[in-house]
Amino acid sequence: MVFFLRIVADYCLALASRLTENKNMTVAVVEAGPNANDEFIVYAPGMYSQAVSTDRCPLRLTVPQENMDNGTLSIATAKMLGGGTAVDGLVWTRNALKDFDAWEELGNPGWNGEVIFNYFKKTIQRFDFNAGCIASYVSRENLVVMANSTVARIEFAAQNGSEPLTATSIQYYPTSGDRSQIQTLIARREVTASAGAIGSPKFLEVSGIGSKDIVTAAGVQSLIDLPDVSSNIIRNSTEQWAEYYSSTNSINPDLLRAQCNIVASRYEEDYLSPIEINYTPGYGGVGSVNKASHNRGYTHTNSSDIEDPSNINPQYYSNSMDIDVHVASTKLARKIINVPKGLGMLNAGETEPGNGVATDDQVRDWLLNNVRSDWHPVGTCAMLPKELGGVVDPNLKVYGTANLRVVDASIMPLEISSHSMQPTYDIAEKAADMINSEQ
Repeated sequence: MVFFLRIVADYCLALASRLTENKNMTVAVVEAGPNANDEFIVYAPGMYSQAVSTDRCPLRLTVPQENMDNGTLSIATAKMLGGGTAVDGLVWTRNALKDFDAWEELGNPGWNGEVIFNYFKKTIQRFDFNAGCIASYVSRENLVVMANSTVARIEFAAQNGSEPLTATSIQYYPTSGDRSQIQTLIARREVTASAGAIGSPKFLEVSGIGSKDIVTAAGVQSLIDLPDVSSNIIRNSTEQWAEYYSSTNSINPDLLRAQCNIVASRYEEDYLSPIEINYTPGYGGVGSVNKASHNRGYTHTNSSDIEDPSNINPQYYSNSMDIDVHVASTKLARKIINVPKGLGMLNAGETEPGNGVATDDQVRDWLLNNVRSDWHPVGTCAMLPKELGGVVDPNLKVYGTANLRVVDASIMPLEISSHSMQPTYDIAEKAADMINSEQ
């Protein structure tokens, strides 16, 4: 029995490792980049920023952002065994349990805080990752890792009437070699896409799954018309905003209303804060992050070529509430760094935005020209009821398919309150249990 797994992240090596504990299951992991685990920028937490904008962690530019003076921002998309979790600075944070309760409230039974907390405990028990996951593929005959291999598309059997599509294979070629050397890898059980919030929806679209208009315009035969593939990109409302984001094909308006109602209820309970204040070397001082943003965007393929850059439009600051929150959080960060009997004792002076940027309007203007993405995009293959714009069901299977799953941060239907790496491991652990239960 062969199980094919497309991976760009360590959490999927965790998934592969769990699955191949069963000697009757064979897993192939296909990764476009190299195994870079012995490189200093990977295993030294403080060096992660040195990997960014290199071949190991390319930056993808957004389209000009209309509400940021048409500036472009960048999103990191790691290209190595381990993906983004290999260059994350070892940021490992547990989420508030109600973050996951929200997922269940949006129509995903079995995805709640109590259930996910059990997977969190499992991940920390197993978190000697090199010994528990990476080392396992060296010794297990039923786990094959194919680094430096780029997947071009997923192939499906001819559809029989209204039956779900069955993924039968993937096509791939050597990343640094002759692209005409296309090879086929047969999937006897199922295919799992785990390429992150930018990569996974692109795999679906170049394989014929997504908005029929967008897929067809890219030169791909439409196989399943799923309009919300690549939408709902959250980097973290009212009727006005629901209709606006719907008009830009960024989100199902009913979903946005449901998301906003949940977030509003958390605020009323004093359970959620919309900001994160960072004081770490990686941020070069004190930084404020809007982690419950109201903007919604999209990322779509422009062609049938998996290597052509996607059209990424997060629509930053398209909701005025986001920049208002960011102005307030920037001023709060400034207060924190200047507390006389606290960090103020260590503060040698503000470098940016500088003391001359003081009023709300001045801070707003500075943000419009200097803010950057904190990355961590989620939601582009959202786990939701199909009528709310879902791409995968609670078993992580793509709607309209029999054996294609997505297992990564792209399935998160609503942004969580911490960094996204740890909950993505939870998703992988739960996926392993679901797949094993179908044996």
